[in-house]
Amino acid sequence: MLRLRSWTGLGTFMDRIGTVRGLVVNQEENVYHIEAPILLELKSKDFKRALSGSVSEAPKKESKNKSKKEKKEIDIPVLEAKPPIDYKFFMDHWNNLLGESLSPIKKMTNKRKLLIRTLLKNYPDFNLLDYLKEIESSDFLMGASSKWSADFDFCFKHSNYLKVIEGNYKNNTNQKTNAEAKQDKMLNILKGFENADRANNN
Repeated sequence: MLRLRSWTGLGTFMDRIGTVRGLVVNQEENVYHIEAPILLELKSKDFKRALSGSVSEAPKKESKNKSKKEKKEIDIPVLEAKPPIDYKFFMDHWNNLLGESLSPIKKMTNKRKLLIRTLLKNYPDFNLLDYLKEIESSDFLMGASSKWSADFDFCFKHSNYLKVIEGNYKNNTNQKTNAEAKQDKMLNILKGFENADRANNN
């Protein structure tokens, strides 16, 4: 609000100011009061904006500080890279140790790679050489007790591996193996020929 004391010609000047949009002129005795509501409104808006800005900025700064603290407290795990599987190692040892008795493999197919990966995933302590020796000691798997014999795909299937290490295919010590049975049969045949010759000579 602007206050002006009266002087000569002020009344005419005030009348002209009163016609200006947004200004209100009031007279009290020899004092004129000029009000500008638009200016007051703008001043009020600026004040509210400044007030709201100062309030909103505070939590932002606080949230930034919190996020920084949280980032510092996060522990990032370090993943150790696993060495690649040497599939040729599996193929070479199978062929060298069991290839003469069982079917050797000429190619490491995707199916066989999957069998090996599954086996290693479920049994991290898997030892190939020990497993191949376990297979070699089984007459059933080696085909000594029947016409059937195991192959690479059969032995490296997850369910069959479990049977092998649990002893399901171990030899029965109370029964003779197929090779021993054949040997006994041949001995009996030879004994029969010997007895027949003795009888003829007599």
